[in-house]
Amino acid sequence: MPVSAGVGRARVIAIEDLVLITVEELRRHRIRRGEQTALIWEENEPDQSRRITYRELHEQVCRFANVLKERGIGKGDVAGAVIREVFRLTISGLHGPRCPFPWLRLSSLGIFHKKKERVMIFEQLNPHACRTYLIGDEKSRETILVDPVLEHVEDYLKMLDQRKLTLTHVIDTHTHADHISGGAALKDETDCQYVMHHKAPARCVTFHLTDGFACRLGNIPVKVMTTPGHTKDSVALVFEDRVLTGDVLFLDEAGAGRTDLPGGDPGEHWDSMQRVLGLPDHLIVYPAHEYRGRQPSSLKDQKLRNPNLKPRTKQEYIDYLEGLTLGPADWMKDVLKANYACARDPKAAWIPVDVPACEVKGTLEIGANDQQVTGIPVEEVSRKLAAGTRLFLLDVRDLHELSGELGHITGVTNIPVTKLSHRLSELEAYRDREIVAICKAGGRAHTAAQILMQAGFPNVRVMMGGMTAWKQADFPTEA
Repeated sequence: MPVSAGVGRARVIAIEDLVLITVEELRRHRIRRGEQTALIWEENEPDQSRRITYRELHEQVCRFANVLKERGIGKGDVAGAVIREVFRLTISGLHGPRCPFPWLRLSSLGIFHKKKERVMIFEQLNPHACRTYLIGDEKSRETILVDPVLEHVEDYLKMLDQRKLTLTHVIDTHTHADHISGGAALKDETDCQYVMHHKAPARCVTFHLTDGFACRLGNIPVKVMTTPGHTKDSVALVFEDRVLTGDVLFLDEAGAGRTDLPGGDPGEHWDSMQRVLGLPDHLIVYPAHEYRGRQPSSLKDQKLRNPNLKPRTKQEYIDYLEGLTLGPADWMKDVLKANYACARDPKAAWIPVDVPACEVKGTLEIGANDQQVTGIPVEEVSRKLAAGTRLFLLDVRDLHELSGELGHITGVTNIPVTKLSHRLSELEAYRDREIVAICKAGGRAHTAAQILMQAGFPNVRVMMGGMTAWKQADFPTEA
């Protein structure tokens, strides 16, 4: 059944029985040429043919678009339909026995459609413990930054400029207590929206989130889920294939962010864990912090490996959190105040180097924190080595750090903390020795000591201040 194009500029394309036409151009022609012929419909019999005006064609194409919309077809999608048999249908109100507008009955047909492929830009920017995520739509080049760090703002801006990305929003998943947010500075530099939960106390926030808020980043859908417990204003960002959990949930044995800071509440944290457990298992978990080199994995995996997701009653969970051994928190309260005030100075609050204080220490297994870790000053380590004491020095940093600026102590054994649980057999010969765990500042060594103590090693200590303190004391090192 051939279709003949009118003389206008409607860009009609005839492909077998399917007519493709640009709606925007039809709208213009409807105004200028409303009653002029747009199409000539030719049936098998000459007396059954008819002319279709621009006004009629525009009306029917709009109806067609509405049918597609009802069937879940959106802008940029590719759709097709089996429509040959529709020409045998009779539609009341039309001249002639046959239907020149097959889309009028498209709802009764099988539609085959492929959603437009969403190409997401997703990158973790900071090389260290505090994770900042760049998320964007490849086509629109619109991007957001999640949990930016103030000291890296210049790096973010340079990267955005070089890659021709437009920063539309900065999102903090909560009020941070271990670093100063770069949200305020980025808002000043780019005029982007600074976004946080509606309970966030920061004065410079320009848009506040509520539970269930849904939006699109270009063509990429994202939904907000409130997750109080670590703070009152904690949120998770849920995408189709991943979830950014902030500090409400970390990876594997790291557990979750602490609940003993201002705004923290163990009971609310349990409620949030139940919401997290209700998310689809396939979602990949991306936390706001990672101190040990753990790799993101699915929520299904986290249910098996993360102690905060183990089945417990609410009271059992509260008792568990309140019984954890936590690091000092006084300095974190000053950081919170700096973020409340939207500080633009990275030195607005003193922050210790390489201290994972927002991470609950040693949540490796149930009961891990029952083991109290003892520290040993660097001066005592130096004296014992000089006196010939048979210390076993276990450096739990990554291998490349041993040749870095801090160097290492002569005679150390290197097993990264991320691999220690799987390499305990290598230490069996030293079970009765005094073992001194060493890292950059003490955080990783603390976790390593708890792993060893839980495995039955009776005499484990942590070198206080790590290699940073050793270097400051001007004790000898090797590179």
